[in-house]
Amino acid sequence: MVDDPNRETLANFEPGTTEPICQPLKTLESVLSWQPGDDCFNIATQALVKNNVEKKVRPHTLVCHDMAGGYLLDRFVQGADSSEYYRHYHWQYLDSFIYFSHYFVTIPPPGWTNAAHKHGVLMLGTFITEWDDGLERCKAFLKDEDTYKSLADKMVAITKFYNFDGWLVNIENKIEPEKVKNLLGFVEYLTVELHREIPNSKVIWYDSVIEDGSLKWQDQLNDKNRYLGISKFIVTTLYIKLPVLQFVQAIAKMWILKAQHICSIPMLYTVFLKLHLQVKKMVSRFCLVFQRALYIEIQMCKAS
Repeated sequence: MVDDPNRETLANFEPGTTEPICQPLKTLESVLSWQPGDDCFNIATQALVKNNVEKKVRPHTLVCHDMAGGYLLDRFVQGADSSEYYRHYHWQYLDSFIYFSHYFVTIPPPGWTNAAHKHGVLMLGTFITEWDDGLERCKAFLKDEDTYKSLADKMVAITKFYNFDGWLVNIENKIEPEKVKNLLGFVEYLTVELHREIPNSKVIWYDSVIEDGSLKWQDQLNDKNRYLGISKFIVTTLYIKLPVLQFVQAIAKMWILKAQHICSIPMLYTVFLKLHLQVKKMVSRFCLVFQRALYIEIQMCKAS
């Protein structure tokens, strides 16, 4: 089979209509071979404005976009003739926004980045590995220091070229124990180099792999996952399946447990809150309790 030199270029246009589109990078090879090309229409043009909202009066808030796999109508750079777009209306309440998909390297569509930057909100892409395919991909890029640095360098270049602000690093497969050290090196190197090129950037680690390489979500910050605080930010998933009366007790215990470990990391985001309460009318009240708990955590971080 003859390699088509226009294959990567053609991937930036919708088949059949040739409309310009934003697409993810789906393989390790495509990331390592990435070069600035003919998709300048995917570069966000809005500079990040200063967010004048006083941060001391509220928690830092992050939204993770997870809309039916991503790259729907929003992939069309010039817009689409439809009213079915997924939209976010309350940018004034956000500090960071993650554009999420289950592809290997998710580059945020420029429309999202422009909207975020206009309101002083950081826009992050997603780096994700999953399942058996993710395990093999991690074996490849964590082979040694040169391989993980090569990948991180490309991610920094991609971030800078498309004018967004960082990454959610989401490793949802086990890591070989002997490669955990390289995983740490990858996250740290990516964070340092990205900050060097983009001072206000963020690299956020998703709570998944623990210190021995096992895939075990902790749903909190503890000694098993705090070692990845080298990224300075962590996202946890909190599932609550307790009766109403036990919920308040669980929140109180969460304060105590996290108070023991929180000082090692400047910011903890808990962005996926799934409530399964017996009395659904109480949901809004308990969301307020949870928000206050998160605010206390962040103040503890600042105090440290």
